[in-house]
Amino acid sequence: MKPLVVIPARGGSKGVPGKNIKILGGKPLIQWTIEEARKVFPDELICVSTDDNEIKEIVEKAGLRVPFLRPGELATDTAGTYEVLIHAINFYEQKGYFPNVLILLQPTSPFRKAEHIKEALTLYSNDIEMLVSVKETKVNPYFVIREEGENGFLIKSKESSITRRQDAPKVW
Repeated sequence: MKPLVVIPARGGSKGVPGKNIKILGGKPLIQWTIEEARKVFPDELICVSTDDNEIKEIVEKAGLRVPFLRPGELATDTAGTYEVLIHAINFYEQKGYFPNVLILLQPTSPFRKAEHIKEALTLYSNDIEMLVSVKETKVNPYFVIREEGENGFLIKSKESSITRRQDAPKVW
C-alpha cells in the first residue's frame, strides 16, 4: 500500500470562521486530526492542504510541514473536496510519489482516533472503490425531521407507515 493522507483545511469558512484552528480541549481543532494521523503514518505521507497562512503556521508549529498552499480557486465556498484531493495527488506525483490509497481525514472530526483509522485500513481492500466512516445517529429522521410543505405547514421529511421509534430502520 502506498497511502497519501490528506487533511483539507480551508481558511475561509463562513459558517464558523477560523473553525479549523479554533481551540478545542486546549489545542487547535486541526491538531487533533494531525496527532492521530501521525500515530498511523509517517509525516511525509500526511498532507495538510490549506490556502491559509495562519493554518499553515499552526500546523508547522505542531511539527508537521505543509508542502504547499492551495491555490485560491480551490479555496472557495464552491470548491469541491474532489478537486482538492486531485490537486494534492498531482503535487505528490510531480515529486515522484504515486499513492494508490487516499485517506481523507477531515479536521472537523476531532474525536476520530488512530485505532479508527487502523480499523478502516483493515476493512479496505482493492476490490472496493471507497470506504467511508459513519456513525449511527440517535436522531432518527423518521420521527424528528420536518420540512416546510407547499402550504407552509411542517411535514415529515421521511414518510413511512412506521409508528414506533423501535421499528424504524437504523440510520447513519
